Amino acid sequence: MDQPIVVLPPKRKKFVEEYLKDLNATQAYIRAGYRPKDEKTAAANASALVANHKVAAYLRQRQERLEKKTGVTQERVIAEYAKLAFFDVRKMFDEKGAFKPIGDLDDETVGAIAGFDVHEEYDKDTGKATGRTVKVKLPDKRAALYDLGRHLGMFGDEVTLRLTLKELKDMSLDEKERLLRQLEENRNN
Repeated sequence: MDQPIVVLPPKRKKFVEEYLKDLNATQAYIRAGYRPKDEKTAAANASALVANHKVAAYLRQRQERLEKKTGVTQERVIAEYAKLAFFDVRKMFDEKGAFKPIGDLDDETVGAIAGFDVHEEYDKDTGKATGRTVKVKLPDKRAALYDLGRHLGMFGDEVTLRLTLKELKDMSLDEKERLLRQLEENRNN
């Protein structure tokens, strides 16, 4: 059964559209046309907007539509990270140590290659091709492993904060700002 379409005021819709560009709520809040007195106020107000049940529902609907339209899902992104993180360079070579033709490489190996740098060599007198050097650009395996590990929560550099909507609404702006400062301090320690 399809969920009912969430209706938001234009400015809140614009906030969601801006948020989807870079997932930066504070900047989305400003780009949507809100005029906070400073960055802290923008951050607090943006956080409250993201927590708003109607805005959150509209955001989920937009994300689902984008997933359907682009085919980019969390599962697909993780699978691509896994290709990079667990890439085995030996799959690029045959049993004699020669580089396999690209058509002979399996999909996982091809998916892990970042690119090629091809240099054709020619005889300077005749202009005839004398050889070719192909450099294969490989991904940063460490970065892919780190990003995948972060996604799986392995490194503890993220803080999970659980608040009910009522608790968040009942907090004063000063309390929200103090909480944000504490979270920032904990992240920097």
